[in-house]
Amino acid sequence: MKIEPIPGGFSVKIDDVEILRHTEEQPALQIASADFHYSSQNGQHTVHNKIKGLVSLSGFGVCDNQIHLYNSNTDLKLDITQQQQGFSVGFNLPEGFNFARLHLPARLNEALYGGGMQFSHLNLQGRKYPIWTCEAGVGRNKHHPSTIIADLIAGAGGNYWTTYHPQPLFLTSSGAGYILECDNYSSLDFRNQKEHIIEFNGNARLYCFAAQNLVGLLSQLAHRNGIQPAPPDWVFEGGILGIQGGLPFVSGTLEKLREAGAMLTGVWTQDWQGIRMTPTGKRLFWNWQVDESLYPKLSEEIKKQALQNTRWLGYLNPYFNAEGEQFKYAQKRGYLVRNDIGQDMFRLISEFNIGMIDLTNPEACLWFQELIRKNLLELGMRGWMADYGEDVLESQKFYDGSTGNSLHNAFPRLWAKINREAVESVGLHDETLIFHRSGFTGQNRWYNSQWGGDQLVGWDEHDGFRSAVTGGLSSCMSGIQYYHSDAGGYTTLGWYKRSKELLARWSEANAFSPVLRTHEGNRPWANAQPWTDTDTIHMFVRATKLHAALAPYLKSVSVDAQQSGLAMMRPFCLKNPGEQWQNKKDAWYLGNDLLVYPVMKPGLSRLEVEIPEGQWFHLFSGKEVASGTLVINCPLGKPPVFYRKDTPFTVLFQSIREL
Repeated sequence: MKIEPIPGGFSVKIDDVEILRHTEEQPALQIASADFHYSSQNGQHTVHNKIKGLVSLSGFGVCDNQIHLYNSNTDLKLDITQQQQGFSVGFNLPEGFNFARLHLPARLNEALYGGGMQFSHLNLQGRKYPIWTCEAGVGRNKHHPSTIIADLIAGAGGNYWTTYHPQPLFLTSSGAGYILECDNYSSLDFRNQKEHIIEFNGNARLYCFAAQNLVGLLSQLAHRNGIQPAPPDWVFEGGILGIQGGLPFVSGTLEKLREAGAMLTGVWTQDWQGIRMTPTGKRLFWNWQVDESLYPKLSEEIKKQALQNTRWLGYLNPYFNAEGEQFKYAQKRGYLVRNDIGQDMFRLISEFNIGMIDLTNPEACLWFQELIRKNLLELGMRGWMADYGEDVLESQKFYDGSTGNSLHNAFPRLWAKINREAVESVGLHDETLIFHRSGFTGQNRWYNSQWGGDQLVGWDEHDGFRSAVTGGLSSCMSGIQYYHSDAGGYTTLGWYKRSKELLARWSEANAFSPVLRTHEGNRPWANAQPWTDTDTIHMFVRATKLHAALAPYLKSVSVDAQQSGLAMMRPFCLKNPGEQWQNKKDAWYLGNDLLVYPVMKPGLSRLEVEIPEGQWFHLFSGKEVASGTLVINCPLGKPPVFYRKDTPFTVLFQSIREL
């Protein structure tokens, strides 16, 4: 790092990359008082951040480890800490101020990546992104019929920036990287090509770094924020079937699919702890103990399935149904989050009342971890969906004195931590897959798979198959190594149902990702399922065989992710500089040696693809191709996938041609 004088100000650089710039005419920092509140409805949180008395700190002074910014009425000293690969700046706002607006240098037409798991846009340029965890929403496009209806009925339509897992960080194609280390509300504003703006409430630390390319930036980001623990090897060896309906139906369907040749390494039953029917569809009971009427002698069945190399997975979230035994136990002992007058807080979610575990209460955490050990792990489960975490309300009060405002973004991290610690406490962390949708900065240490949350059972760019792919690529550019989505999507509406073709295309695409897992959706009876008929059975069996055949390569890519910090799924822009690839979000590298083009439009038998670099072979025909544009056949079960000519996995990839 070096601080250089410029006319009327100073510039901070790492090597030749400008990181900060300040002049008296264009100050780097403004501060103010913010009156922050947010309102919540069905997982959507509307932020009200009223700014008063915005002050520009135009004066400056610089010494070795401190920058002094001031005006005639107030001043702020920014402490600089040198890091091995960059530096950090501490923002401890003066009394009477709790809001900062930081202006950062920008270059014309540079691409910007990060912001957490973003579903609509990979390149963030030209838009503003509030960093406040929430439900993604239905449709996420204010012109889409599903969003319009969801907003009218429940205020749940979402927008391009709404996400379960935001992060206040970004990387630039010019070589600069920034991580805002702050759990409070913040925003990333890229609407002005002359500058980038970070706004945040309260005190914060900004970590700044630089590299020659995006690969270098992403590696530094990953090592700063942590690398996720690797999923267990069995995850790469076949498919995980999402299914409900009770033990006879589940075990019978598993046998039916195995007889057809399916390679099943997991079965995921959300309803292991009971169900209830609501106007929005089939919902779970949220009592966190096995429902013996649906799954009698489940532990015996889990052992039986394990003999066939199939692990059993369940479902968990931080809520308790007010009608269940666990709720009553937690309420009696003061383990639930309370409201602003100190009463246990009841909430209506999914048409029934719930209470929420207080993850700042040490006794509550110990009890909940014991519940996980006894009711899931000792039962024999080796994974679960750790759902929710993004719906902390402003009016909630926590055991340690935290409020909804202060804990809102941090709660997903606590939720991931309690799940991971429970598994680690019995030494099963290398055997168990726990997938979360909610998240925030600093969470990587505590979970081994990011899941893309609820997507529409359709092909849409903002909510559906295509948005699930974008979510994976943006997660990569935010330092998340392991991502997957529900094959086939989740959100099913009266007129919006999953077709057999969508299920086939999504499943074959996810075969070329870290995890192949299906989901029935919220209205299972309305959707095509892997077991629906001979067509869907054939489709699903083939997808599981593809994923299983790739296992040696997937395990190798996972090892690389642990070492480099690069995700298993990687966008083209990461390896290929240039404007042509900055916005590309319809394909990915799987590791270094596979290019994957999912077929994300219905009715296609041929697809135009772009090969960015190198020499490749088409996986299913063996035809050699070079960089450029070509049209490739893509019948069901054979999406356009290419392997690198000089890969050490040539024999493996050639064997897949015979499947």
